[in-house]
Amino acid sequence: MSRRILLLFAFLNVLPCLAGVLVPQNSTWRFFKGTSEASTPDVTAWRQLGFDDSAWPASQAAFYYENQPGSQTAYTGNTVLSEMFGHYTCIFLRKAFVLTNLSDVSALQVAALSDDGFIAWINGQEVARFNMPAGDVAYNGTSSPALAEPIPWWTNTLTDVQSFLVPGTNIIAVQAFNCNLGASSDFIISPALYYAPDLTAPTVTLLYPAAGDLVRQLTSIEVGFDEPVAGIEAADLLLNGQPATNLTAVTPSQFVFTFPQPAAGTVQVAWAPGHGITDLASASNAFAGGSWTYNLNPTAPVLGVIISEFMAANGGKQNNSLHDELGNSPDWIELYNTTASPISLTGWSLTDDAALLNKWQFPPTLLSAHSFLVVFASGRNTNVAGQLHTSFKLSSSPSYLALVDCYGNVASAFGLAYPQQYTDVSYGRDRLDPSLVGYFTNATPGVANTTSGAGFGADVLFSRAGGTFLSDFSLALSLALSTTDTNSDIRYVLVTTNVTSGAIAITNIPTAASPTGSPAFRVRKPRRSSPPSMRWTPSRGSSVPCSARIRAQRSFPGWPAISGTHTRRRQ
Repeated sequence: MSRRILLLFAFLNVLPCLAGVLVPQNSTWRFFKGTSEASTPDVTAWRQLGFDDSAWPASQAAFYYENQPGSQTAYTGNTVLSEMFGHYTCIFLRKAFVLTNLSDVSALQVAALSDDGFIAWINGQEVARFNMPAGDVAYNGTSSPALAEPIPWWTNTLTDVQSFLVPGTNIIAVQAFNCNLGASSDFIISPALYYAPDLTAPTVTLLYPAAGDLVRQLTSIEVGFDEPVAGIEAADLLLNGQPATNLTAVTPSQFVFTFPQPAAGTVQVAWAPGHGITDLASASNAFAGGSWTYNLNPTAPVLGVIISEFMAANGGKQNNSLHDELGNSPDWIELYNTTASPISLTGWSLTDDAALLNKWQFPPTLLSAHSFLVVFASGRNTNVAGQLHTSFKLSSSPSYLALVDCYGNVASAFGLAYPQQYTDVSYGRDRLDPSLVGYFTNATPGVANTTSGAGFGADVLFSRAGGTFLSDFSLALSLALSTTDTNSDIRYVLVTTNVTSGAIAITNIPTAASPTGSPAFRVRKPRRSSPPSMRWTPSRGSSVPCSARIRAQRSFPGWPAISGTHTRRRQ
């Protein structure tokens, strides 16, 4: 039995769950011998989807040469590169494949038998690298030193495939190298591409407010799924058995349900048993549903000490990365005293286990008024000159995190679990409204959280300054900065005092909204030079003195809204 057959048998045992074949072994490829770059002046153009390879010859993989035919370890294949030895060190390959529904693909696996190395791209994005030096390698370059033979089939599995695949025709490009121009006795490249079909139901990855939260107001729930879904309706979400009244699609995977505020106390939330929510795969994988609760208390006090920010994946390589006294970069948790008085943390605890609230206890510690304290979540359980380290580490996967007071009450938490965390991105609370939580690409351990920068929307501008007005006027809301973002919201709240019925009218709003609650409208790219706006016009004839206040903010799609608020008053 030849070595090629043995390796093929081993390879087939690697992929028992990848049922789909996009590029089979022994496929016909367009190829270009590496006597020069495959494209000039842009040496990367040949990897792109739009490159014209019609002048390249087509032949069947595997591509190979063998200077010791008949030996026990000799390679065989379908296309012999008889002149490669001593003349060029690489070949360029391109192969088209078609995807009719991207949602059918949950994972890709690039596979190849390669001696000595290769780099692969799909639609110009690198997806595999085997036995090659870092970076781009010129046509006259070589692989890393040859590996010990026999060399097995090599595979690389990719799960974030939606970022580079396109509906319809796609291109996989391969540049395969030998380790030496004239001293290598053989060469082979035989690529293949497989996929795992999406048979997994969508799951909820974002829930705001978080399940189990104590909330002072509950008129909307924001839900995000791990993939785009279809068949979702307002009536699919039940509060105390009553369906939500409105549904706003923020993205194909993120939605906001709105409803009248329920009665104070425990609020039961559940997905309707007969919902029709599925993903977009051909299998129409159905969402499993579920239920959770909130504790609605409009008079609940604002907590004194809160977990204001934390980082569960501290890479340590950013300019603002935090390091401990040993120079290491463990995860960290930031506390903030929101009150005007110092608070003793003696006997308080931090925990990542809802069943063990006193997992790590503070030593005698006094947190000054309006001040911050950073605790490293290193697992070391030490106190070096006041630099505290917990006995546990944080997980970047959704997990529990809570601050517990000396009486065993949860003083601050992020619901039943915070969402997925990312390297060098912190998670925390808006410094203006701590009930708003989200990601911060610019972490600020030990100081107030940012309110602008990457991930934040531009400020909302009011067309009129606040003041006292004796006649009718129009108020336009718009974004402060010029932006090409066409998927943003301006959320507004209208608060009135001593206003007679009909004294205030909301007009010219792009989507249906009510002057109560927290309605929103989508900001679209202006057709001309005029910015998108909402106009608020008091009606005529009101004889009762009135006061109205509008608070508005722009929210960033995919994250809970954590931008600043702005108030203007009419009296």
